[in-house]
Amino acid sequence: MLEFSKHVVLSFRIQVIKILPGLLLLLLTCCVLAEGNDRDPRLQEAEWIEWIENFEKSCHPTLKGHGREVLQAYWSITDNIDWDSLNADGKSLLQANALVKARKIVRKNLAVKPGGENLKPQFETLKDRFLYMTIPLKGSFGHANTQGPQIFVEGVQKALKHAKKRGCTHIIFYIDSPGGDLREAIEIQKLMLKNPQFHYSIRVKKAISASIWIVFACATIIVDADASMGAAVVYLKNSTTGAVEVDAKMNSFYSAQINSIAENFGYPKELIAAMVVMKATAYGWLNDLGEVMISVDPPAEHVSSDQMIFADTNETVLTLTDQQLIRLGIAEPYDPLSFPPHTEGKPPVKFEGKQYMERAQTRAKKLLRKSERLAANLIHTRQKAINNDPRSAGYTYYLDTTGKLTKTSQKIWQRQTNLSIAAWNDTIVTIKSLNEISEKHRYEVLNANESSLRSFYDEANLEINRLNRERNRE
Repeated sequence: MLEFSKHVVLSFRIQVIKILPGLLLLLLTCCVLAEGNDRDPRLQEAEWIEWIENFEKSCHPTLKGHGREVLQAYWSITDNIDWDSLNADGKSLLQANALVKARKIVRKNLAVKPGGENLKPQFETLKDRFLYMTIPLKGSFGHANTQGPQIFVEGVQKALKHAKKRGCTHIIFYIDSPGGDLREAIEIQKLMLKNPQFHYSIRVKKAISASIWIVFACATIIVDADASMGAAVVYLKNSTTGAVEVDAKMNSFYSAQINSIAENFGYPKELIAAMVVMKATAYGWLNDLGEVMISVDPPAEHVSSDQMIFADTNETVLTLTDQQLIRLGIAEPYDPLSFPPHTEGKPPVKFEGKQYMERAQTRAKKLLRKSERLAANLIHTRQKAINNDPRSAGYTYYLDTTGKLTKTSQKIWQRQTNLSIAAWNDTIVTIKSLNEISEKHRYEVLNANESSLRSFYDEANLEINRLNRERNRE
């Protein structure tokens, strides 16, 4: 019986030794492969390399030298998982299952046909693939308080981060937007310029108003049938600032800003100005040699209607159709047989950015609801501070024979002073929370604008200073 027990223990130890590398690898996987962290991307890259090295030391012989392919397959499996919604046990289980599936996928792709000893593996390495990510830009920019899909820079930021991590070289936007908050579009454009390692292409269904800030920051423009683009006047007449001259200057400023970006990609500045500035003019036509001509002045010679591509006067804002954009040589038509572009014959591997845009919108709507609660609390605490003010008409104080407050009245005055100061301090805390949302997640999330938050903040501090000065009134 003792010998049998020793044999069982020995067998168990042998089995543990055999599976120990796999257990260690799984533990490392749970630490390294977790999604959604915001650490230094260089550190992440070093961890991926370390993970691959450890994997290939302990993996089955058929997977030797293919750790990167396993990692790529793992990412493709886990791309749509919302890791933030899972607890630690749920994450570990999903990561382990995804790794098992990734191994199976790579083994299947590496399988060699019977008798084909000299055949190369059927699975191509990552460097032989065209890796790209699609990012949908649907709905309005930065409007969390409207229905339907919306566009937030946080979603694009997350998508680009994961595209970089997966080794993508191309980003393809799909835009169908009526415009929205220009500041949100400009932030996305800045984000694109900060990540020049990607080649940006954009497929246009509708790109109106603020949308063109994204379109003209892309090297390749592809248009769907019946696409439209333009009409990007930021300030119209005096409906916003109240001054026609100021509006004109602001439109001119934004026109120059987008021009500086668009010209780097070879887009004509005359088009941009005509889309942004109401008084700007632009004309496009084909000369007798079939060359595209674009000018702020109409053609001097006679041009037939077939040669004329567009005409924008100082009474209209330029909007171009898909056919006009194609004739101008600015865009190419969408063709599913040649999409995605620029593959150079490499098999494409597509990653989806849709989930990052959806999560950003969900977060923005949560922040909107939070800001609405904070705004209601701001009104409540401010009114509470006013009601508790010892100067309020709701309190009666008595004087003694010397003309000073009685002891009881002094206590009531100091009590109300403390209550009012506490309410004003609560108001300041609420204002700071609202301001943090405004600064980090921008603009349309708040019902109150920044100037009113500042006025509330200044009011609270002035009242606290006054109450402290009058605390010991006699």
